[in-house]
Amino acid sequence: MNQINTVTIGKLIEAHREGDEQKFKTYVDFIVKAAIRVTTVSRGKLFWMKQRNRLYTTKQAGTNPKS
Repeated sequence: MNQINTVTIGKLIEAHREGDEQKFKTYVDFIVKAAIRVTTVSRGKLFWMKQRNRLYTTKQAGTNPKS
């Protein structure tokens, strides 16, 4: 799993200061991919949490969600 941490950010800054565009682009791409993955996982989790809460609320009220 790609994780963004202080070392990754430090390497990104280092590449920028050195003027190494290829290295800089590599770290930017890594960070973007990690951020997209986190966002996608979070959205999926959020969807299932909402579904679970909806089902629980429906059971508590004693109603049928399909009606």
